[in-house]
Amino acid sequence: MTINDWTEFVVDAAPIRAIFGPTSPTLKGVSLHEIILHREGPSVLLRFDLAEFPPLPPEKWAAAGFNIVQIRLLALGVEELKIAGLQSDMHIDLGLKKDGALLRISVDSGAMKLDLGATSVVVENVSAYRGIY
Repeated sequence: MTINDWTEFVVDAAPIRAIFGPTSPTLKGVSLHEIILHREGPSVLLRFDLAEFPPLPPEKWAAAGFNIVQIRLLALGVEELKIAGLQSDMHIDLGLKKDGALLRISVDSGAMKLDLGATSVVVENVSAYRGIY
């Protein structure tokens, strides 16, 4: 699978498909806002902005002038986690692939790296906002 096929690995890709249609948005060049570790599960939440906006956004997004899609991706049943490095501007390439019994999420910005293995991954939320560039 390529990096653009990442929705094949999430529990329910309907929220992404409702906005982007059959073509999954890329996870290259996303802007990572936060990583939240939860002991319950254990789970890890990644909140990030996509580098692309859908060509046909929902009507309410277009009316509001939104230009950035934000996703909250939740990894459940985390069995492995490694984080190295940190920086204030986190434009990263995020990967999601099958690795045996686990799903592997990898992040690489050059200065920051994350690798985790989880039993499942859920798109917890998809939202949009108006960013200033």
